[in-house]
Amino acid sequence: RDVSSAKGRFVLNRLEGNVDYYRSLRELMSFSMQLGAMQVMATDDHTLVSVAAHRLSAACTTAHTRFGVPFVVLPPVSLVYRPLYSLNVVDLSLAAGVLGALRREFESLKKQDAAMDGDDYGLSFRNGIEFIRDYNAFVWNYCSALWREKTFAPTADDPDRLTDTLGLTDDVVEKLLATGYTQRELAATLSISSSLTFVGQLQ
Repeated sequence: RDVSSAKGRFVLNRLEGNVDYYRSLRELMSFSMQLGAMQVMATDDHTLVSVAAHRLSAACTTAHTRFGVPFVVLPPVSLVYRPLYSLNVVDLSLAAGVLGALRREFESLKKQDAAMDGDDYGLSFRNGIEFIRDYNAFVWNYCSALWREKTFAPTADDPDRLTDTLGLTDDVVEKLLATGYTQRELAATLSISSSLTFVGQLQ
């Protein structure tokens, strides 16, 4: 951090070779989070690996307010959405915490944009403000999955709603239940997957 600056912003000393430090830093953050997401999948959502991956994600995504870097990065889509399919509530809690912290990052970034006065921080890329739509999609899908979207969830009046709504045969239902998930868990998974915004994230 450049303490002599009125803005007290994060500054990297220049070395020979005309290195684009901010771009390198952003790519390192993104690459590290991708590695974390891959490890979570490779270890079948091992709790310790998941905690480490989400803590790394939190450290990278909050670097704007914590260290003054003039940009914001988003966690990988897989690291955001995988906890919605996990039976481990710790994963979901940590991922939701990262999304909550990101709100402060974007609010700070918008203030930075408004106060820049022509000072572009020397960035060779956009500062991440364009990712607000993606962030809003993450939050909307979490709200839909956790509270609102119960499109296929069985009810007391319609215990077979999952099979009735999708027109699944008994044979298919048996195969789905053989995975170890209950009808309610399968319904939650199918509900979030039916979100058009969620589908757009996978393109």
